[in-house]
Amino acid sequence: MQRWLKFAKYLPGYDWEPVILTVDPEDATYPVTDPTLSQEINPSTRVYRTKSKELFSFYKKVSGTGQVPHAGFAGESHKISFKQKLARFIRGNFFLPDPRKGWNRFATKKAVEMLSNEKFDCIVTTGPPHSTHLIGVKLSEKYRVPWVADFRDPWTDIYYYKQFYPSYFADKYNKRKEKEVLEKANMVLTVGPTLQEILGEKLTHGRDKVKVITNGYDPEDFKDLEAPDPDYFTLTYVGTIAESYPLEPFFKALRSLLNEFEHMRVRFIGTISSKFLQMIKELPQGQIQIMSYVEHASAIGYMSSSDALLLVIPSHSSNKGILTGKLFEYLAVARPVLLIGPEDGDAASILREAKSGRICSGKDEKEIKNILSQLIKAPPTVYPVKSYNREIITRKLASLFDGIRSQYPA
Repeated sequence: MQRWLKFAKYLPGYDWEPVILTVDPEDATYPVTDPTLSQEINPSTRVYRTKSKELFSFYKKVSGTGQVPHAGFAGESHKISFKQKLARFIRGNFFLPDPRKGWNRFATKKAVEMLSNEKFDCIVTTGPPHSTHLIGVKLSEKYRVPWVADFRDPWTDIYYYKQFYPSYFADKYNKRKEKEVLEKANMVLTVGPTLQEILGEKLTHGRDKVKVITNGYDPEDFKDLEAPDPDYFTLTYVGTIAESYPLEPFFKALRSLLNEFEHMRVRFIGTISSKFLQMIKELPQGQIQIMSYVEHASAIGYMSSSDALLLVIPSHSSNKGILTGKLFEYLAVARPVLLIGPEDGDAASILREAKSGRICSGKDEKEIKNILSQLIKAPPTVYPVKSYNREIITRKLASLFDGIRSQYPA
């Protein structure tokens, strides 16, 4: 969400006026919300909100959890109940391509009204939810307006895709719709080179229309950063921790480190799976802090008041392309990062380029302990990377929009 929130903020500076079509929050259900981010929207920006038929309410009833699932099902037990399995199966085989599709008919109706009454130079759909791209398919067939499909995450290659237990027919439907979106969009955007390659390979022609526009950080969010407490060494993790995260060796190393360095403190901020939550509770509790989701400004405060930050990439065949937006905010606070994930992945490449962290696969407990010990004894000085400034990235986006407008004139 922050990706396009920030683009909308900076696009007017490059002669593009964003007009936003989104869902009415009264008709939507989410695991977490941050109402403070609405303050980012310029009062002059037009925002249209429509109703939606929310299907996640059905998931909550069937699963028995009473809540909308987090990405990767973080927060759910690794020993899921029959009801949860049934809810996932129903989600993966009947709510296609996803439960957010209940918004589409309302959004399409409003978009048709907007396009009928006003000239637009470009239409952008962003997913997930990837059902939103199906609106782009309909609009592109009805109007001669260039359409850009933005993939913030993969569709059928997302690391928790198989946890929906898709049948042959559901999988075939998803792959067909994914290919249709990729083929019909005038341009496809994504966040990194690996996902660019994955999406490009699904195209029979026109692979060069898949472009990379990375995420980044807004310098205005990082003006008055907090300093770390000099009496402690604080390691912070911000975000969800799902079952598929390769963290067992990390927690073994952490137990040893906490006993060795009494001034070490570790913070976990976000939703944590029950499996890893139990591991955390077995650590020396006087040195551990656990918090649920916090507002964006507070999260930045916790990042900046840390001596080091932890970033974890889930275990999956396509994990080289996972580029969480959190990485760029980690870079913005200029604290060393320990990345546990693929050493040849996109996140690792960015950290090496920025000279802002250490990278390990996470399989070797001794290696993790050695890296953290070095960070505790002699933390390196790191600097923000200006190339990931949101305003600079928006300039690149506007340049692509200029090109597509000239290529497909009204």
